[in-house]
Amino acid sequence: MVMLQLFVDAPSQVPMREHDPATGRLIRVAASGRTTSFRQMGLALLRAFGRHDAAPIFANALTDPDFSMRWQVMRELIALDAAQALPHLTAMASADPHPEVRAAAQQTVHILNQHRAAGGQHRTETAPCPT
Repeated sequence: MVMLQLFVDAPSQVPMREHDPATGRLIRVAASGRTTSFRQMGLALLRAFGRHDAAPIFANALTDPDFSMRWQVMRELIALDAAQALPHLTAMASADPHPEVRAAAQQTVHILNQHRAAGGQHRTETAPCPT
């Protein structure tokens, strides 16, 4: 007996979204692919631990072919260190192949520049890890 399985992955797996049925409010977003989910979780942990030295890992992940992964990586990098993210965000705003990512990046560059012009400061210190 021969068993043949075929798996076909879409070029971009759009994240799954869950909405509150009563209000329509977005509750959560999750990656639909296992690999993407694990990569996003790892990057979120690096951001949560305040690992500014991991910025090159984030920059490398910005080349992912999945547009939703690129945007999630950028969101994590901005949360980690907006100053380090700004050059990558500017490049994304002008050259990302996905029009929605380009538009979101353009709006985010505008917001970050307004924040900087207003004298906004970005947190660089991290809280100690609880024991």
